Amino acid sequence: MSDMSISYRDGVRYPRFRAIEIAFRGTMNLYVGMVLLLFSLNQAYADSTSTAMEDSFGEAMEMVRETSKRLLESIGKEALNFDEDQRRLYDLVNAIVADKFDFRRMSSRVLGKNWRKATMEQKGQFIEQFKAYLVFTYAMALKEYNGQEIEYLPIQPRKPFSRTKVQTRIRLNGRPPIEIDYMLSRSREGTWKVIDVLVAGVSLVITYRSSFQAEIDRVGISGLIAKLKRNNDKVLLPNPS
Repeated sequence: MSDMSISYRDGVRYPRFRAIEIAFRGTMNLYVGMVLLLFSLNQAYADSTSTAMEDSFGEAMEMVRETSKRLLESIGKEALNFDEDQRRLYDLVNAIVADKFDFRRMSSRVLGKNWRKATMEQKGQFIEQFKAYLVFTYAMALKEYNGQEIEYLPIQPRKPFSRTKVQTRIRLNGRPPIEIDYMLSRSREGTWKVIDVLVAGVSLVITYRSSFQAEIDRVGISGLIAKLKRNNDKVLLPNPS
């Protein structure tokens, strides 16, 4: 059995790497945590003083809350069937979050040393397929979210001010909270984007790096890209009539 497959109720198999399942087992898995990733952090701040920077972090926190709420409300209004309307769900989520993550930076960190070895064409193809894979995973997370309480911890500004960590906790009845931490980077233009997420202290980037490296060792970078594309196409392309 492939290490890159997982079955949904409708019979569609979609890639998920065994190392990820091991790393996130015992929480609510990657899915519930991914709900909190669906937010917008695109406010630019011109003031370069540390006080203004601290204020910008506060604004970012509010945007996390408001955009997460807007996304969940949008999904609810669509009345989607998570198993039958996967493409529509993907398109809706992608429209909201696609430019909120630094997929190029995440891709380079996930591939590690292989990024330097890859051709420009391979880099572009990997970014495209990795992005589709992540967005679909985030979209499917929504069916696991049942209104659990989300606590946002105060942001502690620290140097360099171009990076910050948003710490959240998902409160569960009768169980310890799930720790979800988001690493964000601020561009020169002042745009905040997600570059990593930690679930219970486990880095998403590092976990994928381990899984992808094993696949690259077996079939090479082009083989990894092809496998991601095949699995993405199974859920994102229309079924033949």
